Amino acid sequence: MFEFLAKSIMQDGHENNFSITERWLAQHALEPRPVVEFIQKQNIDNDWDVLINGDPYSLFGETDDRLSWMPLEKAELSELIEYLEYEVNQKGCKHDYGLARQWLKKRGKDSSLVLAASMAKGGGCDCEIFYNIELDSIYPVKSKSALQDVLLKKKNKKKDYKTHSFNSLRITVGIEQTK
Repeated sequence: MFEFLAKSIMQDGHENNFSITERWLAQHALEPRPVVEFIQKQNIDNDWDVLINGDPYSLFGETDDRLSWMPLEKAELSELIEYLEYEVNQKGCKHDYGLARQWLKKRGKDSSLVLAASMAKGGGCDCEIFYNIELDSIYPVKSKSALQDVLLKKKNKKKDYKTHSFNSLRITVGIEQTK
């Protein structure tokens, strides 16, 4: 659903409702009402808000290779950030995604997905992508000392698990609370 929202919104814009979310749910034979109610309980008000504030990794938990949504692998995003930093320092920023779109197109990447994920992380234009996007907030840290810091932070947090049901779909959400 997240990719569908990203492509639809980036290509066609959006209204201040859940019409795109509801269209995806209908296409997948899912009842929209309980899903939209769940989303609204997360303080998400419309399709745009789902895209920007409804990161599936925040709502449903991290994975071994992601802490938050980003369609590029770590090495690719790092390369994009380095490219943008160099180009913007040479040419200046036009406060659009011209350079990022060019880089993504050259590599056969879907710019609507990457730019939507970038927006959600504060990357509102080419220069904001390299100023605001932190790799460590997207990809798990692999070094031993950094891993120890992460484990220490997690040790000081408590998780409450809540299960939400949407027809036959059951989702367990872990909510972290700092002690």
